[in-house]
Amino acid sequence: MFKIFITESIYDNVMGNVKKRKTLLYKIMKWQEEQEEQTKKQLLFKLNIEETERYENESYQKEVLNNPSSLYILDISKETARNIRRKYGVMCVSGDNPDISLLVDVDDFFKPNVGVNKYDGWDKVLDNVECLPCNALLLTDKYLFSSNESYKNVRQILNELLPKSFSGGEFHVTIVFSEERLKWDIYKSFDDIADGLNDIVEDFREKLDYGIMLEVLGLRNGCCIVGKLHSRRILSNYYFVEATHKLAAFKKDFTGTVQQTIIPWALFTNSGLMGPSSMPLESMDETLETFRGFNKQYEDLNSPYFYYEVYNDSMDSSSILKNRLLKE
Repeated sequence: MFKIFITESIYDNVMGNVKKRKTLLYKIMKWQEEQEEQTKKQLLFKLNIEETERYENESYQKEVLNNPSSLYILDISKETARNIRRKYGVMCVSGDNPDISLLVDVDDFFKPNVGVNKYDGWDKVLDNVECLPCNALLLTDKYLFSSNESYKNVRQILNELLPKSFSGGEFHVTIVFSEERLKWDIYKSFDDIADGLNDIVEDFREKLDYGIMLEVLGLRNGCCIVGKLHSRRILSNYYFVEATHKLAAFKKDFTGTVQQTIIPWALFTNSGLMGPSSMPLESMDETLETFRGFNKQYEDLNSPYFYYEVYNDSMDSSSILKNRLLKE
């Protein structure tokens, strides 16, 4: 859940300075305060000097993963903020010059063409989101395994979006599809698919300097969330990517598999901050809330409504889905 943690003196300077009311930071904090009023949940936290100074200590910095989808604007050095972003995949900026422009969408729009080599597959499509901090991914597409291009696309998406380094323990990857939509002449069973996905992730584990927890969820007819997952999406803590038809969007030669549009979204838009338009963050929250609802609905792995498998899991969690994106 998106929250803002800000040093109190920085908050007072931004919100009390008339000249700064045109800045992105002011607009985002103003929007966040409006969300607090609507939801009756605390979403903006002002930190005193002592609470801020703790983030200078490397042994404490991992605490940012307690709120892994939050924005941290702290009275710390630019170097310390940069190290926190790199090590833990959270958006942390120094109050000296709080540049949060990456959180505002740049209106990217992609239209792969069937039979035409375009964008080098997912490479160009993901350019403007892969630069954002990232500590978890969730891929959801009920029809992901309804074609034979699935594994290749999952591999390329992970290749583009997995960070070069991560110091927060295991990076989390969750892949969700409908078991009822399998192309049975290619994919024999849920277990085969889960193992195949883990083989892909294992290749990345061997290349990267951090562990990756992979969880695979196969939805069956009657599952409480099947009817709520119409969109095909890649979600992370500061962005989501939406495909109108399928995530298996490209063939091996990077030609499109189907006519569709693919849109990467950052959390905010200028139109949303300036007027009545909805924020991408709101749509992203709806999807994540669907999976939180799944965790509340089901406690038994032997349910007839889904298949589930997890690999390299070292978490002590009572919920089925463990991805840190689902933290409240």
